[in-house]
Amino acid sequence: MFSLWVLIILTLLSVNLGHEVSLSLRVGRYSTAQLRAYALARAGVGSAVVELNRNHDEYDSLTQLWCSCNDPVTEKTLFLNQEIQEGSKETFTIGDRLAQEGSRCMVDEERKININTASMELLTALLQNAGSPNAKADANSIRAFRGDSDPELLMEIRNCQNHDCIFKKSPFVNTEELVLVKGITQELMKNLKSKVTVFGSGAININTVPIETLNIFLKGIAREISASENSIEALGSKIIKRRETGGPYKTRDDLDIPLDSADETNIFNRLKDEVVFRSDNFLIQATGQSADVKSRIAAVYERKNKKIIFWHEG
Repeated sequence: MFSLWVLIILTLLSVNLGHEVSLSLRVGRYSTAQLRAYALARAGVGSAVVELNRNHDEYDSLTQLWCSCNDPVTEKTLFLNQEIQEGSKETFTIGDRLAQEGSRCMVDEERKININTASMELLTALLQNAGSPNAKADANSIRAFRGDSDPELLMEIRNCQNHDCIFKKSPFVNTEELVLVKGITQELMKNLKSKVTVFGSGAININTVPIETLNIFLKGIAREISASENSIEALGSKIIKRRETGGPYKTRDDLDIPLDSADETNIFNRLKDEVVFRSDNFLIQATGQSADVKSRIAAVYERKNKKIIFWHEG
């Protein structure tokens, strides 16, 4: 009887030990795969930087490889489940292949509106487009948060003293800080996300800006110079149509489109002073995959100075 109990106990111990060993092996394999996936994601970022540095054109285009991920010579799609070693099934992918507005690979930040430099008028237009019911108040909250000096903001700050308001009084370091601003809800943030940035000088890239963002920018200009907004959509369509049919704008001399009114002319002339033809800041989203494990990195690369200025893992 005693021998039987000993046998049962030893059997249970061996089963438990076997389970622990199996679990340890699985954890070890997962940790190795996780490290390899991370390394693959870093390789994706490195490949994106190399491609950006290869482009020496003085203007950008939505058809350039950094933007489309399509090689114009071979007509092959690049950086999609790209293997480091053929047959390894360990891959990296650059970009969001479900993204809209023509850029599925890397995304230049100058196609967006800079919330650190945007005027009151531009912020208001931006927030109205995002669906804010109190766009002017929310714009003032953004300005107060970033530390603008304006007598109008003193009332905003006084009104917030007894509420949960945050005034950082320094520039936004990332767009996620918008959720700390009074009035900016998660729903508004969702609508703003693809249109805002904290990188760049505040000038908009006329060659990459989507039509919706361009119209917001034009509306902000119209309000700044007290021009009519009636022709904003028509003017935006003309700018985009010229880009699509005539190719990218290469110099200021290319900014020549038919204008039908004094307001259109005044808005467009002001726009000319606030555009660039080539971007310097690029969002790189890289995903590495080893076995069933994925690792993601988001980085912003400053092409002019050749350095990474933002890095997030997760």
